[in-house]
Amino acid sequence: MSSEEAFTHGVAAALKRRRLVFGWSQTEASRHLRVLPAQLSRWETRLHTPQLQRLWHICEVYGLTPAELLREDEPLLPPGWPPEALDALRKSPELREAVAAILKGDGEGGEP
Repeated sequence: MSSEEAFTHGVAAALKRRRLVFGWSQTEASRHLRVLPAQLSRWETRLHTPQLQRLWHICEVYGLTPAELLREDEPLLPPGWPPEALDALRKSPELREAVAAILKGDGEGGEP
């Protein structure tokens, strides 16, 4: 695998992983990222890679640095959170927004 292919694969995996951390559908994530859902789908399936300027915006939305975005060992949930928290995030838009604010540093931290 070339370095370009590895980068594209890493970005695709990171975008999907972060979207799942926030409990967002592709439609919800694309709204926050200000792209069409089809564009996000192409990024997540490695058909396209976001341009550098767009990567900065993605990092801003998710409250991450580029290095943090591309970490492969990042868990789906923050340490100490119970596994059922992912199901709760998927079911509650209000909870997703609150957790997104916490993960971005806009809210109070702590365990759920």
